[in-house]
Amino acid sequence: MISWKIIVHSLFLLRHNFKEAFRVFAPLGAAMGLGLYIGGPDLIRSLHSGFTAQGSMHHVMLLVCTFFAIWAAVAWHRFVLLQERGGAFPAFHPRLMVVYFGKSLLVLGCALFACVIIGFVVIAYSRQVDVLFFAGMAAAWATGLWLFYRLSPVLPAAALGYPMRLEQAWRATAGKSAALFLVGLLLMVCHLLGSAAVIIFFAEIHRLVGAGLFVMVQLISLIWGLCILTTIYGVTVEGREI
Repeated sequence: MISWKIIVHSLFLLRHNFKEAFRVFAPLGAAMGLGLYIGGPDLIRSLHSGFTAQGSMHHVMLLVCTFFAIWAAVAWHRFVLLQERGGAFPAFHPRLMVVYFGKSLLVLGCALFACVIIGFVVIAYSRQVDVLFFAGMAAAWATGLWLFYRLSPVLPAAALGYPMRLEQAWRATAGKSAALFLVGLLLMVCHLLGSAAVIIFFAEIHRLVGAGLFVMVQLISLIWGLCILTTIYGVTVEGREI
């Protein structure tokens, strides 16, 4: 089953290249740790109340973490697919990072657009909040998830400096759309379960420890997600065997 092979190989990439992964993602982890130190009280209050933390410092740290996340993503894709190694810090490619950020917005925008369109249709034709309504909203979410992974090869290609268009990514993943959806679904479920478990832990036992674990879950989910995207590109575009 190709979906299971992708999941296993993505975990193998992380385990087999743990030292390199630590070097690539250490700056991002440090930035998230700094964000927790600076905005920890706001994060704790937001998790406790169920609302997102606000404020200028929160937004600044969000931008900082986004920058380091894109840096790590580009460096990781290039390490796995090109065996490019940096020095003490991950290889830094400003132009590719800008392209990667733009492609990320494009792919996420397409997925979100599909969700919104289906969601509007469901709301327009639903007379009440019933089983059919929730089924329709679940279908909207599933479509967005499926579309994101169908177009996901665009992102590693951007990190490598290859100008891949959306239709090229669509054709490359045509024969594996169901498998990619299952992979994305598993990652999403694991992320939600991990986050929910940490929130329960933080709310009931120790808020500060729970907030730190919450940030760690986000980092681990991001790293695993990048491993999955890299594996999908290698399988669907480069034809690598796993």
